Amino acid sequence: MAYPWLQQSGPTVVLSDPTAAVATFVAPQVPTGGSDLAFQLTVTDNDGNVDTDTVKFHVANHYDPTSSLHVIGQDNDFLLGPVERLFT
Repeated sequence: MAYPWLQQSGPTVVLSDPTAAVATFVAPQVPTGGSDLAFQLTVTDNDGNVDTDTVKFHVANHYDPTSSLHVIGQDNDFLLGPVERLFT
């Protein structure tokens, strides 16, 4: 099986292994509002069958403001806390 990854857009990153089924990278510095990264994965099986797909990630800026979610009941105002973000 072959799994070549190719970065198509976004700030350039170095993949841990651009030929492995699972590739990782260190999130780059991004501007306010974050940045999108896109990668193309092509899978070739042992019979020569090929399939390609695109995977997109959004990397958020660590200093962007977070949001809070309030649930208001009849007698109380419950603060549920910050909305979680995935920082890869």
